[in-house]
This record gives sequence, structure tokens and C-alpha cells, in this order.
Amino acid sequence: MLREFLENTSLELSYGVPDVYKDHPTAISIREDGKRILESLLPEYLDDYKVEGSAGRGQWADIPWVAIYNSSVTDRASQGYYLVYLIPNSTNKIILGLAQSFQEAEKEFGKHSNDNLDKQAEIMRMKIPEFQEFFSSSIPEIEISGRLNYRNGHVYHIEYDSTNLPSEE
Repeated sequence: MLREFLENTSLELSYGVPDVYKDHPTAISIREDGKRILESLLPEYLDDYKVEGSAGRGQWADIPWVAIYNSSVTDRASQGYYLVYLIPNSTNKIILGLAQSFQEAEKEFGKHSNDNLDKQAEIMRMKIPEFQEFFSSSIPEIEISGRLNYRNGHVYHIEYDSTNLPSEE
């Protein structure tokens, strides 16, 4: 289910975002199917976790995404930190990462937000070093064309090629 959703969504967006946003099947799928699929994969004891998918607000996002929020930390992408699948357009990349909110950092640190996000990511990596053997701690290599910076502040991430995703087993 998840593999098929990510593969299909990435394929749809690999040539760029469609011209039309309103009622577009891919945008609806990101918001509804992405959310439903990830919710179905969460263990029952994580009932305080929330899933959200976004293809944009009124127009296509530069990078559509589906996130999982720990409600004791955050309930939205504009604050805190959370797990997220980034599905950049015009590429076959899919990035699964532990990310921090760029919007929150930008409000607090202004033009120094990227540096502060990266410093905070380094502190978080020191607290959970056991993940470094499985994930990258570098800045994800994705093109940013809009205002929101999805690159800086990743604590850990892994990059997938949507044409060669691992099995769900």
C-alpha cells in the first residue's frame, strides 16, 4: 500500500506539478490516501499520533509531503519536529526524514534560521546516535524553488528512488 502510493505519487509528479490544483486526483490522494495508508500502519499504542498529507494550500506545494506528528511534540508541520515523506516534483526522489519546522525557525531566527535548524539537528543527533548507521545526517539534496526550505534541519533522512523502492516487508 505505502510503496504503491509513494511510487504512483512520485511518478505523477516526476514531470512537474500539474497545471490544475483544485480537485486534482493526485492532490486528493496525497491528502486522503497518504493519510489513510500511514494511519493504518501505525501501531495501536500510538493512538496520539496524527497524520497529515499536503499537496499545497490553494495551489501546488513545491514539495508535497505526508507527515506523522507525535501529538506531545506537535500537531502541524509549522512547528516542532516530525517524521515526513517528502515527494519532490520533477524528480524520482522520495525522502523520509526526521525534520524540523522551517516556518517556526524562520519566525524565531529570521535570516539565521537555516544555521539554527542545522545546529538543533546536530544536538538531536547527539541525543539519538543509534540511528546514524541507518540514516544520513547530511542535508537532503533536493531543489528548493519556493519560500519554504525543506532541506535544512533534517536530523536524519533516507533518500529513495521511487522507481526502485524497497518492498514493504
